[in-house]
Amino acid sequence: MFGLGTQELIWIFLILLLLFGASKLP
Repeated sequence: MFGLGTQELIWIFLILLLLFGASKLP
């Protein structure tokens, strides 16, 4: 693993969520 902490995983999840959400916008 990359030794990521909980906060890093949360940030990555939020960024991915924003990217996928933006890609679905018209």
